[in-house]
Amino acid sequence: MHDIVIFLERDAPPLNLWLNHDADVSRSLPTRMLLRIFLIAVYALILPWVLLYRTLAHYIVSPTHPAWGLFEELVVASGRLYYYIVRKPIPSSYPPAPISLSQFDFDPTSWKIRKFAKWRVGKRTKVYNVRLPKIDEKFVKGVAMAGSEHVKKVDVPGFWVCREDSRWAKEDGVEISANEGEKVIVFAPGGGIHALTSPVPYGLALSTHLRILALNSRPAINPSTAFPAQLIDAMAGYSYLTHQLGFRSENIMLVGESAGAYLHLALMTYLSELKSEGIDAGMVGAAALMSPACNLSRFDAQPVRTDFRFPTYRKLIVPLQTYHFSSDALATSPYFSPSLAGQFAYLSQAPHRTKVWIQYGDSELFADDIKKLIDRMKEQGVDVREDAIYGGLHCDATIRRAFGRKEKSWVMFLEAVKDMGWQASDDAWKVQAS
Repeated sequence: MHDIVIFLERDAPPLNLWLNHDADVSRSLPTRMLLRIFLIAVYALILPWVLLYRTLAHYIVSPTHPAWGLFEELVVASGRLYYYIVRKPIPSSYPPAPISLSQFDFDPTSWKIRKFAKWRVGKRTKVYNVRLPKIDEKFVKGVAMAGSEHVKKVDVPGFWVCREDSRWAKEDGVEISANEGEKVIVFAPGGGIHALTSPVPYGLALSTHLRILALNSRPAINPSTAFPAQLIDAMAGYSYLTHQLGFRSENIMLVGESAGAYLHLALMTYLSELKSEGIDAGMVGAAALMSPACNLSRFDAQPVRTDFRFPTYRKLIVPLQTYHFSSDALATSPYFSPSLAGQFAYLSQAPHRTKVWIQYGDSELFADDIKKLIDRMKEQGVDVREDAIYGGLHCDATIRRAFGRKEKSWVMFLEAVKDMGWQASDDAWKVQAS
């Protein structure tokens, strides 16, 4: 999982030291594609030997973590190898080259249902495409105006996910107005991941009996899609639910993993800032966040053997995401580093208190930052619950379920969502007998 992030000045010295821009800028797209194919082939050749080595080391020497079985060993080993061989030798272009919006808003695949993933982890669900209309200009304030000469409001690809035995599936679509008191969940995936490749929206639909809105946000590949493009996309989903379908804001739950959790933290902050601008767009009723990115100013983390991510992955995506912001904004911004500068009093203000649940692995790369985020929320009176998984992976529940395993972290996630009140009664979702 890649975190959405990082914001540096375009001429930031640390970035210049990291990237070899001459080699990267001169590299043509076909050459880069051939290089990637070659590196993936190398990865495929080496992987079996690495997995064999880790298996022997696990049983003969000792597990990497006392709580780990062979599954955790192999997942982390394969992920670290992929980063080291495939990702690390192909740095992002620097500086980002502008691309016309007429050429690119979303990749065409962002609008498509992922049939294999649905077959793999989404049995007994129905999925419908929905085009989320671009937000009204009145909702573009403050941080959302950054880079406005490049970043535009656009329609956003969304997907309704529901049980195949629900009334929404039987009515051949779920783009219908909310019933009185109906609750809904909005899901945002990890960075660079299509929302329907994650098992989360399918699992939520099956468990809660609610309809789930899964949305993609623009990947940061050029100034037109750098932040705040992702925030504007998330706001499009929220506005669609509250203004077009009539959901009450307190009946909306935000669910996100990794960069998606970071994006939902930003969305809640933005809703509070809209209110300070005289626009009361409401506030969501709850948020369930898995391994949120929450300190985007941090570049000093050392590699840990218990995470498939390397700290330097952030530097690889810095120039693409940060185009419109200064490095001076990182540590002091509630958007970029909520664990250091988040102001969360708005989550405990009338007319309702927003419930927050955060799950993370206690041995993942940035576990200490997530702990700081939770402590900061508690200090500011937020109703937040913590689920720190001993020996857990980054986005532990998602990864385990993606491999077909319904283990403790996945069960705890689904139960937490229902405990916060997001579960439909039988008469709310079932098809009524004629």
